[in-house]
Amino acid sequence: MTFEEHPGDQDGSESAPTADVARRAALAAAWSSPVVAACAAAPGAAASVAPPPALPALFLGVRATDDGLGTSNLGAVRRFTLSVFVNGDGVAGTPVVLPEEARVDFTTDHDFVVLSRQVVRDSDRAGHIIVPAGSYPGSLPYLVGGTAKVAALTGGSPHLLFYNGFPQHSLVTVTVVRGPVYSGPTLPGMIGTHAPKAELTTD
Repeated sequence: MTFEEHPGDQDGSESAPTADVARRAALAAAWSSPVVAACAAAPGAAASVAPPPALPALFLGVRATDDGLGTSNLGAVRRFTLSVFVNGDGVAGTPVVLPEEARVDFTTDHDFVVLSRQVVRDSDRAGHIIVPAGSYPGSLPYLVGGTAKVAALTGGSPHLLFYNGFPQHSLVTVTVVRGPVYSGPTLPGMIGTHAPKAELTTD
């Protein structure tokens, strides 16, 4: 019997389809793995960013500000102010309603003098501010994530205090201790009326 040669006997062309089938099978197995399948089912999921925390409809915020130098019967003194804000939904002119009385506490590392009747002295270096329930005119509008917010300065103006003397270094800490607050990170668009706690260091 004569052995007849065929073109495929010499160049291995018949093995090519077999290799392609094996390659396709390997790819199918890889794509069926849980990790790859999950990525394919949700394209872009690995690159997604968690949405920012939602702002509450109502929250208080505080601020402590250095008010520079002043004079008194004690001579030159360093002054500072404490501001308490109530934030709500709306635009400029929208009233912000605080349904229940709130409280803000503060401490200092030096004796101070109170120049605001709304500030209650608890000791030589501590005091508190009561924020009555009621409606406050929103005058400081801002926009966070497409949501219109407005802040109202309670008390009508910042509360002015000064130290007994002129300390080279001083620290004031003011904190909302009763009332609604926002404890998340500072978000784009915020204007500094949101912090439930603030510190002021002067040198």
